Amino acid sequence: MAKSPKRKDYLKDYKQGESGKYEYSGKSYIYDGTREERKKAYAAVIITAVLLTASVIGSGTIDAAGMVNTFYVIVPYIGEVCALFAIWWNLSKLLMEGEKVRGYIFENVNNKIQPACIIMVFFAVLGLAMSVVFQISAGFEGKMLKCILYLLLKALNAILAFLMKKYYNNLQWKVL
Repeated sequence: MAKSPKRKDYLKDYKQGESGKYEYSGKSYIYDGTREERKKAYAAVIITAVLLTASVIGSGTIDAAGMVNTFYVIVPYIGEVCALFAIWWNLSKLLMEGEKVRGYIFENVNNKIQPACIIMVFFAVLGLAMSVVFQISAGFEGKMLKCILYLLLKALNAILAFLMKKYYNNLQWKVL
C-alpha cells in the first residue's frame, strides 16, 4: 500500500538546532487578536463544548420512552457520542499548543472540528426525530416528563453543536 505523498510531510519542517535538539521551523498560526480576545474566544468555545458534553451525557442518562429497546433511538445517540469525542479530541490538540499552533496540527484540527459539529447536529436532529416517531407510534410509556426533557436535550444538543461550529469559525488566525 503506497503512502500518501502528504503523510508525515511535516517531518521535513523539523531541523536539528545548534544544541542538537530538533526544532520546528515550519508554518505556524497564532490567534489574530489580543491576548484578552483570544481568551474570550477560547472560553466561548470551551464553555460551549462543556455544555454540549453535559447535554449529550444528560440525554443519554434519561430513561425516556424508546431509549431502552429501540435501535433507531439509540444509534443516533451513539453517533452523538462519537462526534463529541472527535470535537474534544481535536479541540484539546489545538488548546494544548498554546498561543502558537504548528501548521500541520492547525490544518488537521481545522479540517475535523467543523465536520464533527455538523455530524453532531445531524445525529441530534435524527435522534430527536426518531424519538418523536417512537412516541407517536408507541406512546410515552408513562414517562411523559422524561420524554419531554429528552426531546429538549436533543434540541439543545443540535443548537449547541451549531453554536460550537459558529464560535470555532469566528476564531481568526494568522500565519506567522
